[in-house]
Amino acid sequence: MPKLKKVFMWLSIIIVVFVGLAWFLLNGFVGSMCANELVTSVTAPNKLFKAVVFKRGCGATTRSSIQVSIKFYWSPFSNREKGNVFTVDSAGPIEIKWEDSRLLQISYPGDGEIFKSCKNHLGINIIYKPIMSAPAVPRI
Repeated sequence: MPKLKKVFMWLSIIIVVFVGLAWFLLNGFVGSMCANELVTSVTAPNKLFKAVVFKRGCGATTRSSIQVSIKFYWSPFSNREKGNVFTVDSAGPIEIKWEDSRLLQISYPGDGEIFKSCKNHLGINIIYKPIMSAPAVPRI
């Protein structure tokens, strides 16, 4: 019986190590398929937070999106992060403006599909303003 217990213990350890190693390797490869390109970063008036706009692409089979994150001022921008307050499927520009230290305005192309829009994050209120593109003028 003690020998069976020892075999079971070693088998359990091997399985846990194998599963952990597989997760670590797969997470590293899958996470690296996406890439972020920093567009702009604007610091809040109180210098405690910053709003970061970035373009996120995850390979040839998916469209790129424009995303916004609110972070603490000292937090570095990461290639692995996703937007924590706003995500839109559009190639148009996004403008961010701090109205004050607790109010952020995000202006975005009105023709894009919105996947995420939070009204509050880290105690900061967020307002959204769609930017409508001008209709095309016919040529004569």
